[in-house]
Amino acid sequence: MPNKPFKGLNPYSEGDAKRFFGRKTQIENIIDRLTTSRLTILYGESGVGKTSVVRAGVAAQPRRQAQENLINYKVPVHGVVVFPPFDLSWKDEPLLQLKEQIKQDIREVAPNIKSPKSGLSFIKTLQAWTELLGGEEGDGELFIILDQFEEYFLYHRSSEPKEGTFAFEFPRAVTRSRLRVNFLLSMRKDSLAELDYFKGRLLNLLSNRLELEHLDWDSAGEAIKQPIYQYYNTDVSPEAPFAIEDEDRLVEKVLEEVSQRNNHNGRIEAPYLQLMMKRLWQEEIKAGFHCLRLQTLTNLGGAKGIAKLHLKDRME
Repeated sequence: MPNKPFKGLNPYSEGDAKRFFGRKTQIENIIDRLTTSRLTILYGESGVGKTSVVRAGVAAQPRRQAQENLINYKVPVHGVVVFPPFDLSWKDEPLLQLKEQIKQDIREVAPNIKSPKSGLSFIKTLQAWTELLGGEEGDGELFIILDQFEEYFLYHRSSEPKEGTFAFEFPRAVTRSRLRVNFLLSMRKDSLAELDYFKGRLLNLLSNRLELEHLDWDSAGEAIKQPIYQYYNTDVSPEAPFAIEDEDRLVEKVLEEVSQRNNHNGRIEAPYLQLMMKRLWQEEIKAGFHCLRLQTLTNLGGAKGIAKLHLKDRME
């Protein structure tokens, strides 16, 4: 069976980029900030989908460009790093793990690129990577995305900034002149005050901020339709595409029910939308249909019914 179009409640990864829709404008804006500014703060409410945006959107596009550069120019030029990976957290001192993640993410695109010498300081390691990424010109660029950054303060708020720790080396890297490395911090809106930890070591810390909001109506509609039309149907026989029966009515009904669940001024909570669409999709496939139908949504009890079914499944 072709890949499923809807992810559900799990965040999207870079591998899900082709089925991730509804955030095009925001992604382009974030990438523009990341590639032109030394430090960008991306923030939003819990559940707005920051992790999915930075991984399936922001990181995926520059990485594809690096792959094209490798083909055209023999060097990637750009390096994109996302930390921490899903199997790690901010609990342990992150500096050594971050340095390792830089190596892994760059080698995923350019497996033959050599690594800098071991034992270098963080800044010298970053400098070495930018030179390696640029080849003979030595003018590569490194973009580092630090996701769920509020968790860093959960574990290290009381830590003293000692040389060789993230707390000490990160501000030095951000403020180091002529270092071709830009950082993006992605974090919850209610944790922005925690950044005072770096106050005095990072001037104008909050001057370059972007807020990620919940999906607007049109974008949420794209997140319903395009994973089917532009992702799933490209992998099935043209004679048997999946469809949406009475498309406008179904999409409108789904969005109305999702928007009524929350208080986001008519905006749509992406994880809840994904939960609904995944369940609706599963029911149609199980019944042998090749389309999403309003009748199935009604039979499931709408958004509330799907939420209850999900809770029941999880409890069992």
